[in-house]
Amino acid sequence: MSVKKKLTKADLEQKVLYFCYGSNMNQKRIEARVGPVTFVTTYNLEGYALVFNAGEYNNFANIIQSKNDYCEGVIYEMTYEQLRKLDMFEGLYKRIKFKYKDRLLHTYVAFFCSNSIPKITEEYLDHIEKGCIKHNLLKSLEIVRAIQIIPAFNMQKYFEYYYGYWE
Repeated sequence: MSVKKKLTKADLEQKVLYFCYGSNMNQKRIEARVGPVTFVTTYNLEGYALVFNAGEYNNFANIIQSKNDYCEGVIYEMTYEQLRKLDMFEGLYKRIKFKYKDRLLHTYVAFFCSNSIPKITEEYLDHIEKGCIKHNLLKSLEIVRAIQIIPAFNMQKYFEYYYGYWE
């Protein structure tokens, strides 16, 4: 049985690298989730491909192993505490690590994937597009623009249809 070490303030303040390939490429999106981060570089993760198969109904970005391919993305630097906070937003994913130069590079891979035709919300698409455009990630932009958009859920229409009124 392994005993988890209690993290110290120094552990939580340690700087880590995070590779993102989905909506977190939009710096405003990730900073709204975890606070200020530092852009490091764009990066091509060799041997992986960008796909949209995470989740059962509303597909999100994911990476899969693909020998002769690469996934474009962005590397940010943040504290370990921020990375742990990001874990809470990435519920469909498990965090994995790669070697990047002389450091570890954290990213997420979905553990629940769908075989359905990829569909994403317009809001999610907007975050990814902004990240792709800002960082000139043209391959990812082409992939995401080919995906079907799900119409926004309209709560008022839902209540009017099922309950006959909207307050």
